[in-house]
Amino acid sequence: MGNCYIFNPANDVLEVTLNNVSLGPIAAADPGSGYAPQSMVVTTARHDDGDGYLAIADPNLISISYPDDPNGMYGPYVVGICFHGGVSVADDLILYAGRSSATGPATVVVMNTRGFILDTQCSPGATLPKSGGDGAA
Repeated sequence: MGNCYIFNPANDVLEVTLNNVSLGPIAAADPGSGYAPQSMVVTTARHDDGDGYLAIADPNLISISYPDDPNGMYGPYVVGICFHGGVSVADDLILYAGRSSATGPATVVVMNTRGFILDTQCSPGATLPKSGGDGAA
């Protein structure tokens, strides 16, 4: 099985929920770490089995929030991630979760380990899992 490395490049703690399973916080990229993005590792699987895996064959729902943002200006926001041909459960993936702008869309980029940005837009017919009360927008 491959892994998905979720990076938080922001200077604030990031809370992540994947397919209704809270993955917990990712530490801030702060001066003590030279502003290096902090990360967590999530297992990739063929289907979402309810354990917070990143599913290759199913639509995923990732919720991102910054607890330091009490006015909700930069989240929480929810992003659908669907994988298209050429991605398998053996692949390692990289997900960068940045702050959205106050007026713009959520900023989530998924790459493979060779540095190619993947098309993860879900088709209009894709059925995303229902979001729980944990960070759903």
